[in-house]
Amino acid sequence: MSANNALVAFVRNPELGKVKTRVAKGSSDEKALEVYKNLLEILRNNILELPYDKYIYYADAVHENDIWDKDKFTKKLQHQLDLGNRMYTTFADLFEEGKDNIVITGSDCPYLKSSHISQAFDALKNHDAVIGPANDGGYYLIGLSKLNKHIFQDIAWSTETVFEQTLKKMKENNMSFT
Repeated sequence: MSANNALVAFVRNPELGKVKTRVAKGSSDEKALEVYKNLLEILRNNILELPYDKYIYYADAVHENDIWDKDKFTKKLQHQLDLGNRMYTTFADLFEEGKDNIVITGSDCPYLKSSHISQAFDALKNHDAVIGPANDGGYYLIGLSKLNKHIFQDIAWSTETVFEQTLKKMKENNMSFT
């Protein structure tokens, strides 16, 4: 029996002023939006043909007519909480729906390939969690095969120690991870 896997992409709505200018450091809001739209296209192309249930979780509002074809992607709205609570709530909701393994990724990592996502799901066959470190001290991907709220609590989000803090929480909660 194959696993019931869910791939989630957290996306910002591609609207002027709603995209972080860090995606195009030192640039205007217009340039940041252009760069972000390109990042969304890269992400879509990398995950489009993957054999998982694919979810797009929008930051502000669900867009019906955009690059995320509703026949291939389930569209939902992120809960309006801090990042840790948004991720935890997403994992909790999808586990409640019966998913076995869930991977969440952001939308601003142009180097994320479909092979990274497949490797993450493979790792979840033998581990409670998988996490991909980002250059800024955070992570670009996190996956779980069982829910654990504690790894999302008391984390200093948007700092260079997010990855390190999360690993510490995983160890404290006796989670197997890679």
